[in-house]
Amino acid sequence: MTKRDPIKIRLELARGHWLLGEHEESLACLERLVAAQPHAEGLAELIDELLAGTAVGIAPELAGRLTSLHGDLSDAGIEAAPPGPVSPFATATMARLLAEQGHADRAAAVAAEVLRGNPDSPDAREILERTQGDDDPRLRVVERLEHWLERIRLHGRREAQA
Repeated sequence: MTKRDPIKIRLELARGHWLLGEHEESLACLERLVAAQPHAEGLAELIDELLAGTAVGIAPELAGRLTSLHGDLSDAGIEAAPPGPVSPFATATMARLLAEQGHADRAAAVAAEVLRGNPDSPDAREILERTQGDDDPRLRVVERLEHWLERIRLHGRREAQA
């Protein structure tokens, strides 16, 4: 294992926590990296990427910590390179699955990540639009029940055809 491999692993771990809505864990990973290796390749880019996606809706305290990390890097003269490829875990399919399971916030975060890498993704745009503003948990329950009802109907049709 090279010296850069642990850094890449930590960055992907932070990105994965963020995409799953585990913002506290993600920020803890990033804070440790900024303290230990502020010049780590990809660190400034990830922090900028996460800051760009905070419109998805995170707690103000967490957004403040992320902004503080960005400021720490800026004070050290570290700037992000142009954006690169998105996380391999960020796909429209993953966002759809999260939305179907009732995780609207996580689905919106993954869809936003997909759109940063591919702004023309109609699937990710639809998921992001559908999940934003779903603050009423009753709406998510209704969507989930409608989804299951449709699956039951499809299953019934298949059995009738068999």
